[in-house]
Amino acid sequence: MSLGFKATLVIAIIAAAFGAGALVNGWRLSGDLAAKDTTIARLQGANTALEAANKQCAVNVADVRDAVKGVVDEAQKVNKDAVAAMSRAAGAAARHQKKAEEFLTANRVPPEKQCADIMKKQADYVEYRRGLRMDNTIKSKVKP
Repeated sequence: MSLGFKATLVIAIIAAAFGAGALVNGWRLSGDLAAKDTTIARLQGANTALEAANKQCAVNVADVRDAVKGVVDEAQKVNKDAVAAMSRAAGAAARHQKKAEEFLTANRVPPEKQCADIMKKQADYVEYRRGLRMDNTIKSKVKP
């Protein structure tokens, strides 16, 4: 074998190796490209699903905000009503306290007039509860 033949043979082997490498590399790259195309398609599908979910989430958030606004408005109304009720209750408490003070500071009735005084107070109370008297006091002091 001559040197020229050996050199040609080595060059042919090297060229075949490069050709085989290029073929294998092209096959590998086409496989990677197909995998990437599949990944892109899968991600686009996932992206479409997530966009739909995001739109639904935005609708849900708006619904929750509306519901919370309704609850806050109702709580403010209840609070306003409670303040008004407390004001009315304070007035009623003051009237009852005044009645209690009148009772505690009333003149003592002598034993012989106690029965008549009690009957008069009961009659006054019944008139007051029926709404016949508007002055909110019981005037049944018996003179000693």
